[in-house]
Amino acid sequence: MQVNIANHECTICWDGVYYFALSDYPRITPWEMKDNEIIGSYGLIVNDFISRQDLWPWLCAVYIEENERGKALGSRLLEHGRQEAAKLGFSMVYLCTDHIGFYEKYGWRYIGGAYGVSGSETRVYEIESEVKI
Repeated sequence: MQVNIANHECTICWDGVYYFALSDYPRITPWEMKDNEIIGSYGLIVNDFISRQDLWPWLCAVYIEENERGKALGSRLLEHGRQEAAKLGFSMVYLCTDHIGFYEKYGWRYIGGAYGVSGSETRVYEIESEVKI
């Protein structure tokens, strides 16, 4: 099933979570691709399956292929996610993680804990969205 969000065709993967159809995605940038392969990704979702239902959007699934790490691609994905959230009208972006130290380097602030579906605790971070012109 396709839905239109901010003038982009999206595929519903499960209730409340939308993923851009990559074949139609107009903004995959050269630094996200290498030799026609996607080397990095992230998502913006309504909820990251944790107890903080009062916060959104969530930056999720931030990933850089292992052999491409150390090239500042992760920081570019984080910035891109913030820009996309701002374009959608959000003033803040949130993420949950067990990593300590990585996101803080890029200005993310720890705001407390939350619980996942398994009952395990995770760390919640926030940052202002931004639009760079």
